[in-house]
Amino acid sequence: MPALAGAALLVLLVAQAGNIAAPGQGATTLFVPASGVALALVLRGGLALLPGVGIGWLLAYALAGEVPLHALAHTLGQMAAVGVAGHWLRRRAPFDSDQPSFDMFKQLLLGACLVGAGVGALVASAGHALLHGAFEGGVALHLAQAWMGPALGFLLATPLALACHRALHQPMALARLREGVLLWLLAAIAAAIIFGPAPAPWLAPLANAYWMFLFVGWSGMRLGLAPTVALLNLVALMALWGVYQRTGFFARDIAATWGFGYWSYLMILGVLGLALSSYMADQQAQEGRRRAAERAQRDALVREVHHRIKNNLQGIVGMLRRLDRQHPQLHEAINQMVSQVHGIAVVHGLQGRSAGESIVLAELVQAVAQGMSQAWATPVRLQSAPHCLPWRVAASEAVPVALVLGELMRNAVKHGGQAAQDVQLHCSCDAQAQHARITVSNPGHWAPDAARDALPAGHGLDLVRLLLPRQGARLTHDALDGRVIARLDLFHPVICVDNAPHGH
Repeated sequence: MPALAGAALLVLLVAQAGNIAAPGQGATTLFVPASGVALALVLRGGLALLPGVGIGWLLAYALAGEVPLHALAHTLGQMAAVGVAGHWLRRRAPFDSDQPSFDMFKQLLLGACLVGAGVGALVASAGHALLHGAFEGGVALHLAQAWMGPALGFLLATPLALACHRALHQPMALARLREGVLLWLLAAIAAAIIFGPAPAPWLAPLANAYWMFLFVGWSGMRLGLAPTVALLNLVALMALWGVYQRTGFFARDIAATWGFGYWSYLMILGVLGLALSSYMADQQAQEGRRRAAERAQRDALVREVHHRIKNNLQGIVGMLRRLDRQHPQLHEAINQMVSQVHGIAVVHGLQGRSAGESIVLAELVQAVAQGMSQAWATPVRLQSAPHCLPWRVAASEAVPVALVLGELMRNAVKHGGQAAQDVQLHCSCDAQAQHARITVSNPGHWAPDAARDALPAGHGLDLVRLLLPRQGARLTHDALDGRVIARLDLFHPVICVDNAPHGH
């Protein structure tokens, strides 16, 4: 019910503001914006809004002073036009009110401007025949007049209403906005000269309506659908004012052609503008698909490369393990190399599964911990907060971070963790501070005079000192309750929050 009331009110307001009858033509108008708005409502909300549209039209005609039966006849004509056009367009697969395209424009021209407006003209003319019997000027003239206004309204006002809805979700870039404002200013000045009162003698030769094709073509090629249809509606209203005031280029159009000159000019101008803008939209919604396909191919190739690197590194790990069995005296050195190569393999494995080259921090920590547990036969217990999942490690820093994590875990295992079978790992994140912390702890003791914010020398952490990113990372050590605690703090640009879902 609220939707029907809203549709009725919107149609009533637009009809009261925009439906100006041509002098000497009764209720017949050359441009009916309310028809286009009503069709946009039906396209967005469905044919269930048609009764509300009819109520709005009936009230508009009644407030305009129409006899009740005449108002009913005109309302039925408008409802028939909107209903047939809406049914036609909603059943056509190429018509998508949220994605302008050349196919959409063709369907609008055929289904709404030709078929829908034509059916509405037949219904309105039939009602006139029942009430009056005779047609002033003949049946063909009455049919043409009843058809022209809604057809032009469908062509110009329907795309404008739909484009306004899209523009709220896709605002125009600032550079294009400036260009659009400049274009509108020039077009408004030109329209005032062309369709307004007689200009200065030196401007009279230039006051030709065909100049507007330049502005509309410019808009269609450069600015897109929404600015183009808005410009077309501005030109239509300014030219219509000149028609009714008998000034400017169409000053004698009512007397000479019953307004057909104005109507045909706006139809041609509208077709040009909408065809250009929708064609350019098609070339772009296609360029976008081509780029998306290229990105998908590139991502697939990159993932395959990462997958093969991971497999090769795992082969190297296997070779090192065989070497370890052959030379037990080199066990510690080889095991360190295995841990490092495994850390690099983990990064490439995760990058081979992800849609992008950046990888999820929690997954990286978990994978390194699992590898360390297997390599040293020591459980590494990981606790990770669920809100850490969106945090990702930059592709350029993934390998250094993995190696640093591996070295921290290896040191925890060697210095008390393996003997006690107790290495604990905790991952926490602070979204407001753009900060993530990985804590590694093991039973043991830390030198009391160790600097909290500096890496000590001689504790097997020289590699960590070399690998730690110079920006966006900090390592501190502490001792608490008989445990040694290493805290790796990561910041931007090493990590970032990615709200997009990560693929596998």
